[in-house]
Amino acid sequence: MNAEDPHTLPKELLEESRRYAFRMVFEKAVNTLQDHNVLNIPATGALPAICLYQPHICKKDIMFTGLVFSLALGHANDIEYLWTSDSDTWVYPNTLYQTIGCMAADPLIGGSCAALSIHNGDEGMVAALGSAAYWTEMAITRGQTGAVDAVDCQPGPCAAFRLVAIEPILLNWYTQTSIGVKTVVNEDRHLTTNLLLNGWKVTFNTQALAATDTPTTLLRWLLQQIRWARATHIETFQYPQVYSIHSPILFVTAMRRVYGPLIIGVFTIRYVLTGYTVRTYSLFDLIGRIVLCTAYNGLFNQQHVHGLFYLVFSQIFYQLPLPGIIFWSAMTALEGGWGTRMRNQSEMKKGRWAGLENLRSTTAVVMWMGFVGAAIARFVSSRLAPQFIVELMLLSSAVVVVSLFYVLLR
Repeated sequence: MNAEDPHTLPKELLEESRRYAFRMVFEKAVNTLQDHNVLNIPATGALPAICLYQPHICKKDIMFTGLVFSLALGHANDIEYLWTSDSDTWVYPNTLYQTIGCMAADPLIGGSCAALSIHNGDEGMVAALGSAAYWTEMAITRGQTGAVDAVDCQPGPCAAFRLVAIEPILLNWYTQTSIGVKTVVNEDRHLTTNLLLNGWKVTFNTQALAATDTPTTLLRWLLQQIRWARATHIETFQYPQVYSIHSPILFVTAMRRVYGPLIIGVFTIRYVLTGYTVRTYSLFDLIGRIVLCTAYNGLFNQQHVHGLFYLVFSQIFYQLPLPGIIFWSAMTALEGGWGTRMRNQSEMKKGRWAGLENLRSTTAVVMWMGFVGAAIARFVSSRLAPQFIVELMLLSSAVVVVSLFYVLLR
């Protein structure tokens, strides 16, 4: 038996050891709160503000500490629900009432999340497109899985939990490994996965709203998408049993999210190299999707974006680099780096050459966009100047690659 690997222990002994370890951690949190006289809410109902601080390791460690102390407070004060937000989240007056109210209506709901808008969408073109992409891409996908009470990721800015649902899964969530490597970039997704694996419903409240911050530069936006995609790969392939527990819609959306961009990438590269066209890829389908999503969000969510222009082009902005993002994130799924610096001013000033620190990640996406440029050049030149196809493809690809490297690395 390998004493350094707890997974070599018998299952019953491993579970007992985990329960004991969590009980010790929980008692430590209770004692700490008691020592500072903040464990019990005063009879007057005045809620004290409690600030927890610890050496910074990663967001998963911060969340674990916060969740353990929240459980201690919940047990001591008969609190049933927990709301979690990031430090850059705006929570509106009705957000908690609507989200928790929906959870209270069904005792089988273990987690729920609100819709997200962007509060810094006016800080530039990238922020405006990212703001619109939340509605044209992420809200649409979350709405599909939310329709069957099986949302596979409750985002950090706006997630609510039933405390009784997260207590038995918290230590397993914190100690998760993938091929022997501790995972840290999938903290939101894995917490949701554990709820789904334990049979809880996870819902999406389209009427409840919170606002969060989005990256304002193309580099930071790409690194954010790569980090999210890494979490998708880990959860999708490490826990396939979740798809046998919940609706087939959850499986379909997961497979489309992973395999769809990769298949499009393969078809595009083959077209560039051989000129062979895959008839199953329909330009009319793409246009129809853009029109449908734009019309829907234009009718119901226009107040959260900057106009129809951004609703249309946010879908292109999101979809074009996606094959490169999905490919690179699959190759580097176990990387634990956050990818971007913190957002305070002193850290942002250090980021003048931040692109060089993430050269591998940016290169993968830029090379993919080079193929996109070559594919467009082949399509146009084959109709207008077939004798110059190769030259125009090389020129178009070079222009795209050089331009993107300039934007990302400067």
